[in-house]
Amino acid sequence: MTIKKAIKMLDAFIEYKSKAREVYSELCHQWYTNPNGLYRIAKQLENLNGSERELLVRLKEQIMTKCRHPKKMRDIGPDGKAYCVACNQDL
Repeated sequence: MTIKKAIKMLDAFIEYKSKAREVYSELCHQWYTNPNGLYRIAKQLENLNGSERELLVRLKEQIMTKCRHPKKMRDIGPDGKAYCVACNQDL
């Protein structure tokens, strides 16, 4: 798997987690008036989702390098696509 594909997959999963957090927040708001504990369950789900999302964001920051892809570090793979030898990212 190339870094470009991994970054796209992380972006999609982060977006999914962001939408899920909004749903959990809405559930918390709706269940707040219900005294039987549903609010606490929804709040825990929201916190768990937020933690997972933060982990994914930090993972993406680690994968995405700040390499400027200098010309002397560029090469062409067997499939004919250019990539950076320093960070292994497709160009």
